[in-house]
Amino acid sequence: ISDSGADQVILAKAVTDGSNAAPTYQYAVEYDGNSADTLDFYFSDGALRGPFSVKPAKDVWVHAAFVKNITTVAAYLNGTKLLNTLNPQNITARATLLKIGTDNANSQRLKAGLDELMIFNRSLSPAEISAIYNNQSYRYITPATQLFNLNFTSGDNRVNVTTNATL
Repeated sequence: ISDSGADQVILAKAVTDGSNAAPTYQYAVEYDGNSADTLDFYFSDGALRGPFSVKPAKDVWVHAAFVKNITTVAAYLNGTKLLNTLNPQNITARATLLKIGTDNANSQRLKAGLDELMIFNRSLSPAEISAIYNNQSYRYITPATQLFNLNFTSGDNRVNVTTNATL
């Protein structure tokens, strides 16, 4: 990630589609390029929780992972756990869109390359985070039929992706 002087959203699942009204996110990861230069994880249980932050090196490839379980939020950079914070709140599920590279209102756009994105429906162990960092992510791919709908919007390099399959 390069510092652009602005926040950049890596992924965001809205509380309300098309709106950044509080509490903003069901969950999200964004880069705070305004001042902190941190990767921040947020989630909502009715109130916005976070940021849970780690500071990556700039202008180099970095592997980042955030894990939310029943009692904690953990953050890893390059396979090393750098944050483990007590937080017993739950993520409230919403039937909203997952956006990659932009926020709910199609702003705060990502100005970086994104190599691989994985979202799990369970908490990963430190050993699993390490295995993924060490290029073992193929072990976590479940064979399934995936049906994607791609919606290209001319002029702003944006792609909306929805899936009709559960992995």
